Amino acid sequence: MLAKILYHLVSDSQFTIIGDPSTEQEYANQVIWHDDRPQPSWADVESARPTVQTKIANKAAENARAHDFRNESDPLFFGWQRGENTEQEWLDKVAEIRARHPYA
Repeated sequence: MLAKILYHLVSDSQFTIIGDPSTEQEYANQVIWHDDRPQPSWADVESARPTVQTKIANKAAENARAHDFRNESDPLFFGWQRGENTEQEWLDKVAEIRARHPYA
């Protein structure tokens, strides 16, 4: 997670993380910055954490939706176009998938 936060704060940055720092002191000792740009502070990292967590959750939901749309609702859509099932069956499945994998 810390690496994603650092990339969010300084895109394409270069750094090494030793262990899993969870405090400001650990961050100072366990993150080696290999970039000419300034290293984000611990306060910057902590303030960006909720945004990055939301982005990660939304990306996971997006991927799960894409998988389920492809495997569950797309066949119903094409079946509806061929007259094999109803538009409502397809729309209900789309709504079910969206409810199953909500965005944060």
